[in-house]
Amino acid sequence: SVLFTSTRRNQAINDAAEEFADLTECLIRQSTVACSCNVSEYMLLSSGVLGGSTDFARLAKQGVEYHHVSSHGGSSARTRTVSGDEFPRRDVEWLNRYEPGWRESTTPVELPAGYYLRADGGNQYIGLRNKPDIGSSETGKLLVPYVARPAPMTSTGDEPFTVNSSVRTDLPIYHHA
Repeated sequence: SVLFTSTRRNQAINDAAEEFADLTECLIRQSTVACSCNVSEYMLLSSGVLGGSTDFARLAKQGVEYHHVSSHGGSSARTRTVSGDEFPRRDVEWLNRYEPGWRESTTPVELPAGYYLRADGGNQYIGLRNKPDIGSSETGKLLVPYVARPAPMTSTGDEPFTVNSSVRTDLPIYHHA
């Protein structure tokens, strides 16, 4: 009666759902980071970036994208995107070793060459390897896919992997996992 209480069973089920989401990346959410001209770092865990969400576990394997939208010379916007191999994630140690002086660069570029993550105490920063050049009629943004922690299930009618009352209807076959 002490070992298998309802509270312990419910906690074990919620822990299992969280681990399953982490291992399979079945619960991916995407956040947008608005970029500013000549600014290379943004606090990833701030309410402005993740919308106050506390479900961030880690970045997803699909990788971050940078979008540069320009409306120069007409009403239709032109979007340029870098992602994948053109926009790799590099550790700060790698940048220090293979691109000495990368932090001192003062020349902004239209499309940054990659991104990095940097922890500082309780903060997590996402940074661009090159400062972006964003004009007055342009916007720059990072699309940041991340593995989300599932919301805890508290009642018997709750469904695993529900985000803002939207249920992932393709996942019930995995509920026993």
